[in-house]
Amino acid sequence: MERSKPPVEAAGLHAELEQKVAALEEERERRGRLDGELVRAERVAAVGMLATGLAHEVNNPLACLLASLEVLDQHLDGSAEARSILADALDGARRVRDVVRQLGSFSPKADPGSPSVFDLRETIEAVARMARPTIRLRGRLSLQLPDSELLVSGWSGQLAQALLNLMLNATHALATDGRGRITVRAVEQGGGVEVEVHDDGCGIPAELLARVFEPGFSTKPAGEATGLGLPMAADVARAHGGTIEIESVVGAGTTVRLRLPSARAARTPAPPRMSSTPPARPRVLLVDDEPALLRALGRVLGREMDVTTADASAAISLLTASEATFDLVITDFVMPGIGGEELYRIVCGARPDLAGRIVLCSGAHHDHHLQRLADEEHLLVLAKPFGIAEVRRAMVELAERGRPARTG
Repeated sequence: MERSKPPVEAAGLHAELEQKVAALEEERERRGRLDGELVRAERVAAVGMLATGLAHEVNNPLACLLASLEVLDQHLDGSAEARSILADALDGARRVRDVVRQLGSFSPKADPGSPSVFDLRETIEAVARMARPTIRLRGRLSLQLPDSELLVSGWSGQLAQALLNLMLNATHALATDGRGRITVRAVEQGGGVEVEVHDDGCGIPAELLARVFEPGFSTKPAGEATGLGLPMAADVARAHGGTIEIESVVGAGTTVRLRLPSARAARTPAPPRMSSTPPARPRVLLVDDEPALLRALGRVLGREMDVTTADASAAISLLTASEATFDLVITDFVMPGIGGEELYRIVCGARPDLAGRIVLCSGAHHDHHLQRLADEEHLLVLAKPFGIAEVRRAMVELAERGRPARTG
């Protein structure tokens, strides 16, 4: 007959079993959290891809709308009320353009490649324009920015997304009575740039404050947040050589402080201007697959330029089968069939004299493929929608590079 185990031995086995069960339960919970984080990350990536596609699809009709409104603005001789209506329409279309451009920066492929030096004030102002309609439902947004540039080195799209996360988090902390306040302050000091996002909302309990940068953790009710906003902002800060910290008092509000290295010393002086100048009335070839957009842009640019419009096939025939010359060839990058890169390669082979006058344009901002080609070939890129001012600037830049087609 088997003897029963001594009480001490049995107790030890029981304790060991409990430890193993607890370890298994902890592992199960850990895997569950990881699965949840993966699902949330995939959702964020999907939203980014959707934003990129939306920016591309919206920009062509938006460019057509803006161009047509600008032409009407030049020709309208109607009443003061009609002019006021048109001015409002133009202002609204331009605001849509700014929002769509900012949406493009939240693509998973936004800002690829090497970092660049840029003014963080412009990024903050662009994000504030996006966030204001949401903030307005609960309170007011105040910006406190210096008059001088806040130069940082990095990827503006990544920082834009981080700042948007911080502003929306602050909005969620406000009461729904519309009296809340969010203040975004930025300053350069001690060799760095500091951005502070403060809200006077509900605050975060001290016992939860240490966990707010954990992926998947949120102080909001289940289903109201992904728990990825602050962790993503922290990742962006680290990627830019900076830090992020948070202070909060229950009932008094929360302050998130983002610190980045200043890039003021890294700003490369602009090269001296060359004496070349673009022609007074340049000859421009517009290449796109949307006839309505070509007509609208042709009308706008035609006030100051001699404009020819064509799809990709017609443009290649025009440029390779004749002696036709242009001061500027502006081609859409994403077109069915022959795209902008293929058109560029064909023209380079057949008409190398025109290679330095080709400018790429696209409604899909921050396109990695487009940016790679532009960097490798030293090409200019125009973001849709564009108008006379942007084309003139492109002409001036080409002239400063010493590549104008003619000077008269």
